[in-house]
Amino acid sequence: MAALACSKTKPFRSISLPNRSHPTTQRIEEIISQRQHVKWFEELLGNSIRILDVCGTTGELISQYKENIRALQSSFRRRKGDASAEAGIAKFTSFSKKMKKDAKRLVLSLKQLVDCETLTAAFLEADQETIAVIRALREVNAVCILIFQMLFSFLSMPLFKSKHPKWSLVSKLIHNGRIELEGLENITNMETKVETFEAQLDSIEKRLEGAFRSLIVKELTKCVQVP
Repeated sequence: MAALACSKTKPFRSISLPNRSHPTTQRIEEIISQRQHVKWFEELLGNSIRILDVCGTTGELISQYKENIRALQSSFRRRKGDASAEAGIAKFTSFSKKMKKDAKRLVLSLKQLVDCETLTAAFLEADQETIAVIRALREVNAVCILIFQMLFSFLSMPLFKSKHPKWSLVSKLIHNGRIELEGLENITNMETKVETFEAQLDSIEKRLEGAFRSLIVKELTKCVQVP
């Protein structure tokens, strides 16, 4: 009863978030929705969709990289003289070369996006608000492109650097079953590098998933706003 009396004298107050968007956001939406600006925003939308495709492709490449990393780790744990271990090493070497080619191809496609964006005379004659919005969206695309270029450069770097052929020593040790201190140290160092690289790939993959979701939301918003 006391609780009921208290609730009557002091009613509960609900806190709700405002339904309206920020004035700046509303103004940006108005600018994007104007028909005379559709061409510019469609170009930006098209480039953003290409970036989204690159993001998805990158995620697939990282997943493949992780699969090959795990196969490589498994090959290190195989018994000496096991032919499948040497085959696993050769498979990873082949995949690394393919990854480097794919990364270069994606970097070139991103550079083409940068080169195809041009400021037309009509754009320069637009009002300042429109110019500011379009430039901001272009800068977002440019930052995304730069990040992916850096990521591809990282993925295309060789995992192991040696004066000798990367796997000749390791495969020879596995095939002949020789136990040498120098050889074991090399294998241990390789295992450590592989484990570190795998952890880095895990971190990149998680961040890439977040970026992919953000890009999808961004594209859906643009599609709704552009008539």
